[in-house]
Order: sequence, then C-alpha cells, then structure tokens
Amino acid sequence: MQRESSHITTDYQAEDALGLEQIARIGAQRMLALALEAEVDSYIQRFSHLKTREGKQDVVRNGYHNSRKMMTGLGALEVTVPRTRSREGEIERFSSALIPKYMRRSLELDDALPLFYLGGLSNNDFIPCFEKLFGQKPDGMSSSSITRLKKAWQGQLIQWRKRDLSDCRYCYLWVDGIHFNLRLEEGRLCVLVAIGARQDGKKELVAVAGGYRESSESWKELLR
Repeated sequence: MQRESSHITTDYQAEDALGLEQIARIGAQRMLALALEAEVDSYIQRFSHLKTREGKQDVVRNGYHNSRKMMTGLGALEVTVPRTRSREGEIERFSSALIPKYMRRSLELDDALPLFYLGGLSNNDFIPCFEKLFGQKPDGMSSSSITRLKKAWQGQLIQWRKRDLSDCRYCYLWVDGIHFNLRLEEGRLCVLVAIGARQDGKKELVAVAGGYRESSESWKELLR
C-alpha cells in the first residue's frame, strides 16, 4: 500500500510541472482509453455465449488498430482503438461507436468550425487559428478542406429550407429582421427570421434568409 501511494504521488508531481491544458489533455486521453476498453469488453460479453467447435469463446480480443491523432477541444489526443476477431469468422469485428473508423475530429470540434466561419474567418485564417488554440495544425485540415466544408454547410442549409412543414402547427409566429452594419448598393443588409411557438410552448426556428427588411419581396420569398 505504501509503495502504491508513493507511485501516485510521483505521478502527480510529474504532472504538476505541466501546464493546465496539458494536464487536462492527459486526463482526457486516459478517460478515452478507459471508455474504449469498456466498450470493447461490453461487445465481447454480448457474444460470450457463442463457442467454437472446440468449446472456446468465439469472439476474442485481437490487439489494437494503429494509433491515430484525434483533434478535440483539448487539442490532439492519441487514440488507439481495440480490435476483435471471430474464431469462426461469422461475427463482424468490433467497431467503436465512440471513435468511428475514419473519424479524425471530435463532433464538438466539427460543430465549432461553422462558428469560426460565421465569425468572419477566411480560409487562410483557420489554420493559424487552430495552431494557436491547439498548438498544432489538425491533421487533414487545409484551405481546400475548409472550402469543401463550406459547400457541405451550404448544402445542409438548402436541405433545411426544403424540409416538410406540413405537419407543423404553430400558435404564433414572430417575424423580424436583424440588421448588420454593412450597406450595399441596394440598401442595408438584413437577415430575415421567422420563429414559431408550438402548442406546448416550445419555440423553434422556422425560416431564415438574407434580404432587406423594408423589401416586401424579401419577406414574400421568406414566407413562401
């Protein structure tokens, strides 16, 4: 017991010399490793009733995949996903729900990218920004990848605008325009917004579009 206590103290002394962000990153990496181990153990347990012809357990551990870096809000984490195999070859190999096969960025980081874009960052500004935040450039992140993401976001917006509203029932609609300090030749740019209130009191965004607040045609286009 005394030896274990001394070992723990040494670990903390070593980590005490690190920065707060580094300590948080180490903790996150340890927790992620534990979560992956728990996930693969649960997967194997699910098939524990399956046996080979020799009476051995069919689904077993089979080492690890090659480690890869995962960019998160805490920076780059080293990820090593466990592998399994089926001795009889009838059960698919373990696939982590936490870390899908080709995942290189956390979902939280993906959610942050549009906010950077909406904040005014240009394609070339993304990389220096990430290097400052995380200490290095995220793998696979480049000006061209940001361009592809913008196209994907635009496609998502188009699909959202075309969604079916026939089953939606709103007791009340708020429509208003949000002005920006940017003037174009045609007038002052504005974002037109419609928010609906359901019977249960829940509010949700119904429509949003760029236009001009004083333009009846802009409002007609939004409502259509």
